[in-house]
Amino acid sequence: MLYHLPAAGIALWIFGLSYWQSRHFGLLDPEKTLRIVIPGFIALTLGVQTILSSFFLSVLGLARE
Repeated sequence: MLYHLPAAGIALWIFGLSYWQSRHFGLLDPEKTLRIVIPGFIALTLGVQTILSSFFLSVLGLARE
């Protein structure tokens, strides 16, 4: 469950790249492109932050000898 958010972000970025490829890597309509790329970036960022914060909290919970 932890990896769904970054995976969705990567999938949206791949979809954005395929959309750009369908336009032969030329000029893009910013309105359509940013509606794909910005949610992908946010999902990827939030997912990575969640993974790193859970790792940090698990390190804090380790018992010392």
